[in-house]
Amino acid sequence: SKVDDLNTSSAKQFSLNNKVNLSLFVSPFATNDKLNVGGGLAVAYKLNNKLALRTGASYNSYEVGVLKNPMDPAQAEVVHTDHNMSIQQSEMANVSTLNNRMILPNINAVNGVVQTIEIPLELQVNLNKTFYASAGASYSAIINQRREAKYIEQVSSNAIPFSKAATVQAITKTINSAENNVNTNGFSGFVNISLGKKVNVRNGVNLAIEPYLKVPVGQYRRADMDYTNGGIRIMTNF
Repeated sequence: SKVDDLNTSSAKQFSLNNKVNLSLFVSPFATNDKLNVGGGLAVAYKLNNKLALRTGASYNSYEVGVLKNPMDPAQAEVVHTDHNMSIQQSEMANVSTLNNRMILPNINAVNGVVQTIEIPLELQVNLNKTFYASAGASYSAIINQRREAKYIEQVSSNAIPFSKAATVQAITKTINSAENNVNTNGFSGFVNISLGKKVNVRNGVNLAIEPYLKVPVGQYRRADMDYTNGGIRIMTNF
């Protein structure tokens, strides 16, 4: 009958509401260089009273820097040729040009930004009614990245460079790199570990405070910078 069908539909909807939990969150986090803020949506499917599977999607922007030894011949950077870029003639002997690109020596630092959309798959364990822990991995889809190299340029104060009367000063300059921070040909992601605490703010509004640590794997692990990061998720459940 229609009444039975309505009751069955209501029971299924009630059961689904008890099984699935949706959360919105913001997540201040820090790399070894800078504090950033990410955010996203989390979906948890309850397997039983103790266990739940959690996924979702989040946006994050990682800014990381690394210092290099400018005296090491291996510490060079491929950059786009730019007619506005000033490089002394004495430096040009050390610069190789190929297909509108050149290898710039004397790199002493690199700074990179990687913007991602991340999709996790984690197992959440309820330790009691208040605390829970979760662990899993996430796939990181890189949607944009940029890289800046800081190089040393020798600047002469005399009209005739490097004459006896000239004063030579080393100046650090910054240029956009033609290289990527992270190779996009392959898997990039993180191993995720977190511990959370549920907080009842008022009727119908629940929060979770969740410190976490993310350890890079895949192409993040092979990059020349350390993308290990940690922070706190502030989650609103509904």
